[in-house]
Amino acid sequence: IILELILKVENISKTFNHRIILNDVSFSMVAGDCTALLGPNGSGKTTLLKLLSGVMKPQKGSGSLFSQPLFKANYKYRIHLIYLGHAPMLYPALTVIENLRFFFQIRREIVLLSEIQESLDEFGLLEQSNEPVRNFSAGMLQRLDLVRLKLSNWQLALLDEPNSALDQEGLQILNTLLLNWKSQGKSILFSTH
Repeated sequence: IILELILKVENISKTFNHRIILNDVSFSMVAGDCTALLGPNGSGKTTLLKLLSGVMKPQKGSGSLFSQPLFKANYKYRIHLIYLGHAPMLYPALTVIENLRFFFQIRREIVLLSEIQESLDEFGLLEQSNEPVRNFSAGMLQRLDLVRLKLSNWQLALLDEPNSALDQEGLQILNTLLLNWKSQGKSILFSTH
């Protein structure tokens, strides 16, 4: 069985203030891979995810995403990639529903309000759906990220410590989702300690 190559990275390096953060990193992922980036604080996990998502550029190296050049300016092929970092990327004054609708609009995805409400209920956030997210705890924001992941159409997810701030129930939900996505052929690259 030949699996579809999703991501390939060759010899990427990144420095900050003359300090080497990543040095000649190479790896690849195929459809259905679920890969953890392990390491202590400051080891470059977040930097690597930001490079792969297009938030940053490497000093050197190359790569491909869905057979397209990874570090080029044309981002049209990145529609099947989703990146969720430490910062929640939400508008604090907007409600949960408003944030989700805006997120899906940016991704040009059609998600029905009934689907959003069903997922919010599944993740224990339905009662807060009309509250501004500025009132949310870190764990609630992580659950909201899981709602975005569940309802989005993606083939590769880059997740920066998706388990941080989650309680035991939230961790079980995350683990179930990871297994489901892997069985659907989706690829996940996530960082953790």
